[in-house]
Amino acid sequence: MLSLGTLTLLRHPDQAAQVRDGDPATVAPAVEELLRLLTVVHTGRRRVAREDVELAGVRIRAGEGVIHQCLGQPLARLEMRIAYPALLRRFPGLAVASPIEETAFRDERVVHGVEALPVTW
Repeated sequence: MLSLGTLTLLRHPDQAAQVRDGDPATVAPAVEELLRLLTVVHTGRRRVAREDVELAGVRIRAGEGVIHQCLGQPLARLEMRIAYPALLRRFPGLAVASPIEETAFRDERVVHGVEALPVTW
């Protein structure tokens, strides 16, 4: 996710500048937008209820899909809120070193991402 988000920010320098130089309170919404835009897990096991259950006042019937929340989400969000501004401040001239069209993506794996992100600074 860090490499995909970096690639996206570098493709949108105005947004990268806001993350780099803006109010720290603007970083969290930027991270949420990157997560919405760049889902890294496109496939996975479908989770279904094995039996009827009531959870927080909501009835879930056997066979119905249930929402899965990764336990690592809060840590990943925190890492991105720290990493993107730090990276962009440390390397203010950061740029993709090759044409975006030549970027190789890991599309055929469980976790989507880039194979490599050559950069200059």
